[in-house]
Formats: sequence, C-alpha cells, structure tokens
Amino acid sequence: MKKTGSTALLRSGWTALAAVLLAALLLGVNWRYYQLTRAGLSADFGDRLRLLASLASTSAGDVSGPLNDAASFRAAIPERTAGDLRRLASDFGLSGLTIVREDGVVLFSLREGLIPPGEIYPNWDMDYPAIIAALEGTPAASRIFRGADGSYLMAGYAPFPPGTGAAGAVAAVEADAAFLARLERLRRLLLAASAASVVGVALFLAFILRATNSLLQARESLSRSETLASMGRMAAGIAHEIRNPLFIIRSAAE
Repeated sequence: MKKTGSTALLRSGWTALAAVLLAALLLGVNWRYYQLTRAGLSADFGDRLRLLASLASTSAGDVSGPLNDAASFRAAIPERTAGDLRRLASDFGLSGLTIVREDGVVLFSLREGLIPPGEIYPNWDMDYPAIIAALEGTPAASRIFRGADGSYLMAGYAPFPPGTGAAGAVAAVEADAAFLARLERLRRLLLAASAASVVGVALFLAFILRATNSLLQARESLSRSETLASMGRMAAGIAHEIRNPLFIIRSAAE
C-alpha cells in the first residue's frame, strides 16, 4: 500500500512539473510572438520613414539658401517647394518635417510653433546616432520614442542636400507609430490567452491529481475487498475441515 501511494505521489509530482513546463512554454511562445511582431513592424516602419526622409530631401533639393543662417535658408525656400513638403507630410501622415543643420540648429520646420527655426532640434540628443549616419550619407531611422502627449513616434533621417556623402544638414520626418496601439491590444490579448492557458493547465492538473487520488482509493478499496474475501474463503475451508471429523465422531458415538 505504501509503495502504491509513493508511486502515485511520484507520478503526481511529474504531472505537476509537466504542467508548469507547459504553462511556461505557452507564456514563452506568446511573448516571443509579440516580440517578433513588434520588431518586424518597427523595422518596416523605419524603412518607410527612411524613404520618406529621402523623398523630403529630394523635394527640397532645389533650395539654394545658405546653411549657416536659418532665416536666410527659410527665405530661400520657394513657396512651391514648401507646398510640396506640406503635401508630402499630409499625404503620408507625417507629424513633423524638419531640416536640421549638422550642429543641431533647425533651418526649416513645418511646425514652426513647436519646432521654431534657429533653435536646437528637440530630438538631437535622443536621435544623435541616426542623425550622424544621415550626415555621413546613409538614411537612418531612430528608435521608437514616446512623445509628451503619450503617443509613440519614430523619426527618419536622410542627408540634405540629397546625394551627398558628407552632408551639411539632414531632412528629418516624424510619424506616429500608431501600430503600437494595436500591438498593445495584441499584447493584452496574448496576456489574457496566457492567463487562460495557465488556468486551464491548473484545472487540468487538479483534475489529474483528483483522478489519481480517486483511482488510488479505489485500488486500496479493491485490495481490502480481496483481502476480506480471501479471509472468508480461508475461514470457510477451515470450518469445513473441522466439521468433517466432528461429523464422523458424532456418527461413531451414535
């Protein structure tokens, strides 16, 4: 009986370990799926912003204003070019389009109230590696950052003027990474699915343990019944063996 109980306990322990590993596997798979999805969407969004920054640089490529003075540069931008840049920002949902000098000074901005020309570009320190890459001639994208209003933003940078290996400025475009809001819903959905999976595994484990305990009790009850039945058969055999001689003695006495 003790051996049976120990075996059942051991099996229950292995079942619990398997359930824990299964729950950990489900959580790991869901989290990995979320990370891969976010990384893939971020990479695609960064590629899009690099292309838009290059397009903005090309659209403003006919500007011949001096880069050493923000007011002179802004005055040198034809209204047609400024209109093209505004349409570009509107058509592709850009939240900002800026031309930034190599020392971080803003030369042109579609949002002059928020990013005034002549001031230091607000994302200069945060996006410095991407800006340096663009100044060296390679379009680049920043990491996703969170704006003051709680939205998620990403910026793309391209050398300005376009086609230069060592540019004196960069064209910067910013866009709202709206897909992150949908990813947050996906993350909550995956968390809910993981929680449901853990609860399901826990219920399955409880069912297995209860079923194992019931089988163990049934086996012990059957074993006791077999023992009592064996004792009954033995008692009947003994009574039969005793009754036969007594019957012979009584017959002889009569």
